[in-house]
Amino acid sequence: MSAETRHERVASGPAAILAVHSRDITNAEAEYIVRQRYGFNSTATPLRSERDQNFLVTSTDGQQSVLKLSNASQDERLCWFQTRALLHIASVAPSLPVPRVLPTLDGESRFWWNDGETDRRTGFMLEFLRGVPVAELPQTPALAARTGKLTANLGRALRGFFDPAADHELLWDLKQASHLTEYLPFIQDDRNRDLSRAAIDRFRSHVEHRLPALRGQVIHNDLNPHNILADPSHPETPSGIIDFGDMVFGALINDVAVAAAYLITPENDPFALVATFVAAYHAITPFEPDELDLLPDLIATRYAMSCAITDWRAARYPENAPYIRRNSKGAVLGLRTLADHGRETLARRLAEACELRAGK
Repeated sequence: MSAETRHERVASGPAAILAVHSRDITNAEAEYIVRQRYGFNSTATPLRSERDQNFLVTSTDGQQSVLKLSNASQDERLCWFQTRALLHIASVAPSLPVPRVLPTLDGESRFWWNDGETDRRTGFMLEFLRGVPVAELPQTPALAARTGKLTANLGRALRGFFDPAADHELLWDLKQASHLTEYLPFIQDDRNRDLSRAAIDRFRSHVEHRLPALRGQVIHNDLNPHNILADPSHPETPSGIIDFGDMVFGALINDVAVAAAYLITPENDPFALVATFVAAYHAITPFEPDELDLLPDLIATRYAMSCAITDWRAARYPENAPYIRRNSKGAVLGLRTLADHGRETLARRLAEACELRAGK
């Protein structure tokens, strides 16, 4: 089978939105949209994104915000889903550091836009959260613990929220991991491919059928270190959570698994930061036994997911490969470290950390 044929075969179902590239809106078009929908003059600068188009918008008086325009093939309900979720968080947990939705001239939280050709897009504007991604800062126990608390508080804020679009299919959703079997051939490194296949096989045999019985709700679904911000002057305290574009309805523990997957290190104690993060989360939202039991496997599944999807997308969109691969090094490190030390070692460390935090 040719590479082109293989790409086309897998570019459907949960992967569909990741396989379609819309015409790029120019900076001048973005500035025009801002004038028409928000009523002020600005300078628009592109921001990198996986499938949407984002712009940093700077008004003439220096105020900054983020304009988000959907992929033309995306269901417009997903745009409404994001803005409704952010409005919900603002109403129930106003102290949480998430972007606020800025109203249009008509007082709406979002808008439609015809790009002048055949594409109709949805869009919205968010306040710009200052800070640097924690991916650019040293990972410390204090930062891991505070990120654990922030993750738990975000989950609590979203607990009472639901939207009809929350059940949409997305390949980055852990419950869709069985689909990854078709993407494993795109993984270039033999060992990474073998370890990813083993992780997906275990997901299918030991995890997938248990997920529906776990606590479920709308989750952020992409708490990677590029989506968590901190003030460089206070680098151990998260100051913002951004990019809610991968939200889905899923097991609450999946948010923990995604965030924890980026905390395994190559140090002598590779699971120390993961244990600290999980214990801090557990102090606010105690884990149910099945959730904690499945967490190591879900972390491994996230690594396999990252390896398979990034290698597939980097091959499909080589011009955007540096952005697509920004988390690949960490995923490979985590996948191999977990394999070298063993699932049971991580499971024991997590159980011990939660027991200690609970004062047992």
